Amino acid sequence: WVGDQFAVILPGIGKTAAFAVAEKLRSAIGEGAFTVQTGGYTGDVGVTASLGVAAASAALNDARELLEAADVALHEAMNAGKDRVHLAPG
Repeated sequence: WVGDQFAVILPGIGKTAAFAVAEKLRSAIGEGAFTVQTGGYTGDVGVTASLGVAAASAALNDARELLEAADVALHEAMNAGKDRVHLAPG
């Protein structure tokens, strides 16, 4: 299953702190489970999250480029096995 994507903007937060926030978010999401009833099946379904983190810098200060860097990092996290946080270079 592929879920939705969203962005979280953390003004004044460096990449190390942003990575820590993303990891806390990933962990909190992973603690949730939902009971599903469909087609005669009833059971708990776990939830995971893959997150990409990018931080503004002198070289990366355009909003579009920043979102693209975070998106690339997100897809790298997903391709590396999902349920993880990946930091964009820079």
